[in-house]
Amino acid sequence: PQMDGLFKLTYRALGMKGQTDVELGDRDELCVRIAKELPSAADAAARDARVADESPTTAAAAAAAGDVDADWLAFFTAAGIDAAASAEYAATFLQNDFTIDLCDDLDRDLLKDLGVTRVGHQVRILKHVKNK
Repeated sequence: PQMDGLFKLTYRALGMKGQTDVELGDRDELCVRIAKELPSAADAAARDARVADESPTTAAAAAAAGDVDADWLAFFTAAGIDAAASAEYAATFLQNDFTIDLCDDLDRDLLKDLGVTRVGHQVRILKHVKNK
C-alpha cells in the first residue's frame, strides 16, 4: 500500500533523551532516526520501575492465554524479573521438569543450565528463594 500525506507517529522512549526524525523513504518505507544519549542512572532506574510496574499485567495476560505456567510466572515476577524473561524462564523450567519445590537447590550454575544467563536475574531469583 502506498502512503500519501501527513501521518502521526506515537512512541514511548524508555528513558532515552534525544531528537527523533521521521520521514517517508524512497520506497515508501518509514524511516525513523533517533539521536540518543544514554540515560542517566536516575532515568534508567525510573525506566526499570515503570517496566516492573507493567510486568505483572503483561505476565498475567500471558498466563491467562495459557502460554506459560502461572505458578512459575508468579514466582519470577515476584522475584522482580520482567514479563518477557519471566515467561521465557517459566517455559524453560516447565520443559525441564523443574518444580517449585526444588527451588532450594538452585544455584548460579543450575540457573545457567536452565537458561538464566543474566547475572542480575540470577541474583534476584536466588534472593527471592532465600526470602521465601
